[in-house]
Amino acid sequence: MSLIKQILIGFLILVIQSGFAQKSDVINRWDIKTSYYRTPLLNSSIKMNCIGMDANYRLVKVLDVGIYAGYGRMKMGMSFSEDHYYHQISFGGNTNLHLLPLFLSSEKLRLDFYLSAKLGVNYNSYNSKYYDESDYNFSWGTYFGTAYYFGKHFGLFAEAGYAKFADNAFHMKYGLTFKF
Repeated sequence: MSLIKQILIGFLILVIQSGFAQKSDVINRWDIKTSYYRTPLLNSSIKMNCIGMDANYRLVKVLDVGIYAGYGRMKMGMSFSEDHYYHQISFGGNTNLHLLPLFLSSEKLRLDFYLSAKLGVNYNSYNSKYYDESDYNFSWGTYFGTAYYFGKHFGLFAEAGYAKFADNAFHMKYGLTFKF
């Protein structure tokens, strides 16, 4: 085999290998989180149970962007045996900056630490037998999160941080995470 053929074959193998090295399960993937959290009622110390979902797409090794939505409902007894219901629907956009890929080059990390920022809107409604009222408020939050994946696609996560939903306060949420 001539020297030129050996160089061409070597170059071809190098190009093919570098193409496989660029293929990663870290980027171009979805991360779906289902969560439970508690949020305070507007101008109150009472907290309402909520459920939520985040859907994020990993753009590059350390950054993903996505959307979130949440729902909470609370029944409160009022005077004169009247029931009062409070509903909150939240939705908006978020972004996560993943910290471990900045320091470790492994693509198969089971542990994830990230900073998260959320920006959105809350729709709040209050209704009872005698009146209905609703309003919107701007919401935002900054969080520190961690996730642990038990396998390639399934894990648990927790996030804690400062947020403005109905108030300015410390918030925490946790739940299941799926990546694919």
